[in-house]
Amino acid sequence: MMLCMYTVIGLFGCSVEVFDNISSINQIRTMILKSERSDIKRNTEQFRIVLQEKLESLVHFLSPDEVAHSTSAQIRDALATAELYRLASLLYLQRVVPVAGDEKKRISYLEQAYAAMKEVRVATSPWPVFIFACETRSEEQRIYILDILDRMDKIRNVGNVRVMRSVIENVWIQQDLRELVDATGTIPWWLCIESDLPVPWFA
Repeated sequence: MMLCMYTVIGLFGCSVEVFDNISSINQIRTMILKSERSDIKRNTEQFRIVLQEKLESLVHFLSPDEVAHSTSAQIRDALATAELYRLASLLYLQRVVPVAGDEKKRISYLEQAYAAMKEVRVATSPWPVFIFACETRSEEQRIYILDILDRMDKIRNVGNVRVMRSVIENVWIQQDLRELVDATGTIPWWLCIESDLPVPWFA
């Protein structure tokens, strides 16, 4: 697999290319929700192959100027945050266009995500954390996510983090209830959110 190198944009926390891929996944999700065509599954699976290959081969780096004006801790945070966005995008893509064999890769992506979160002094980007939280099943990982949200809230001190926590806890409740009566596997997080519950803009 050929690796593709992209520059991390400090303001965004990852590269423009990752945001483009997230936008493409959102478009596919909208297309699936609105489409009545019988061939939609085949078409979206082809889109998934292209996006997955892009995301799996993507490697981030900082510009020389950014490296020159950053501490080693800041560089580590920036690269780890970019990796969180990349892994969250892959998990999101799996949920939007599911295929056989996803569970094994999902576990691998989550393991990499938790390793990357431990590289960041404080996770300040809500979207990746939200995606990882919605994929998390173990109590240990859920406690870790809640701890991250507490630290994020202290630093950001904005209502969006508290709203996100409420949505995540609701998703966990719905997933746990479903698993009690149905052992066929998990469902997309957006189907676990109550319609009257306000959600973060990125969801």
